[in-house]
Amino acid sequence: MPENELEFEKEYLDASSIESRPLRSAFKATQIVNAAGSIFHVNPEGILSGATDKTSTEARHAATYVIDEEIDPVLHWLGRFMGRHHTTVMYGLEKVRNEIVRDGVMAQKIRIIRASYKNMPGDHLITINQPPRLSLEKIKGVVATVFMVNTDRLAWENLTWASNFPHGYFLRWIIIYLLHEIGGWPIPDIAEHFSQRHRSTQEGYERIKASMTDDPWMRFLVHALQDLCLEKDKAPVG
Repeated sequence: MPENELEFEKEYLDASSIESRPLRSAFKATQIVNAAGSIFHVNPEGILSGATDKTSTEARHAATYVIDEEIDPVLHWLGRFMGRHHTTVMYGLEKVRNEIVRDGVMAQKIRIIRASYKNMPGDHLITINQPPRLSLEKIKGVVATVFMVNTDRLAWENLTWASNFPHGYFLRWIIIYLLHEIGGWPIPDIAEHFSQRHRSTQEGYERIKASMTDDPWMRFLVHALQDLCLEKDKAPVG
C-alpha cells in the first residue's frame, strides 16, 4: 500500500462508481462470491444483500476475507462491492482472522474457496438451487488411493463395525464428510442414498468435523483429500 493511502484511493477509485476499479478485480471478486455461495450452500445474491441468517453471514465474511487476500483491494472498494460500510468490512475481516486460528472448519472452507473460485463464473452471480456435486465415485477413488485400498472395498456394506475391513467405519465417516463439504450433498440426501438413518449420517459427519478441530494430523489428512478431490482437471484417481 502506498504511503499516502488517501492519495492512492483517490487515484484508484472514482468515489462514485465501482466500475473505475479494473474489471478483472470485479470479475475475480464475483468468482469468489460464487464459490463461497457454493461452499456454504447459499445463493450468492444473499451474500451481497442484507441477508442476516447465520449461514449467509458466515459466507459473506469468508468471501470478504478471500477477496481481501486474493485481490488486496482498497478497503472502501471492498465495502462497496460487498454492500457494506468499510468499517463493517474491517470488523468482518478481523473476525475471520481470529476464527480461522481457532476453528478448523472455517479455515478449511476458506481453503476450498481459494482452491475452487477460478472455476466459477465472474460475469454473473449463479443461482444455487442445489449445490454442484462431485460424484461419489470421484471421492471414493481419491479415498481408495490415499488409503491404498481397492475401490471395491469401499462398498458401503464393507464400511461397518461388523465387517472385517480395518477402519471401515472411519472411512465411511470420511466419505460422508467429503460428500457433504465439497461434494455438495445435503446430509439427508447422503442418508437416503446409503439407506441409513439421518442421525447416524450426521454423527459421522460431526465426528470428522470435531477431529479436525482437535487433531492437526486429521486436519492435514482431510485437507489433502479435499485438494485431491478438487483437482478436476487431472485424470480421475483410483
